[in-house]
Amino acid sequence: MNDRDDRIVMAILAALKTLDGYLVPEPVLHAEVNLRVVPNALLSEFGEALRTAESRRWIGAVRPKLGPTKWGLRDEGAAAYLELCK
Repeated sequence: MNDRDDRIVMAILAALKTLDGYLVPEPVLHAEVNLRVVPNALLSEFGEALRTAESRRWIGAVRPKLGPTKWGLRDEGAAAYLELCK
């Protein structure tokens, strides 16, 4: 991962931390990330960052049959966010 990828992952964690306890629809999360990352994250960059954070078990997804995927912060992600913000 490069510095930009790290910033996008951190923006995902920050956005989910702000809404701690709530599941956030993917389009809303992407919009939140774009408020925190300049230039805006491309959809491909955002998707890669989601996969990275999910593979590290920092975030979890609920994938309903209808509607967008919803994302939430896991305890491991909250701990990682606090550690990375030091």
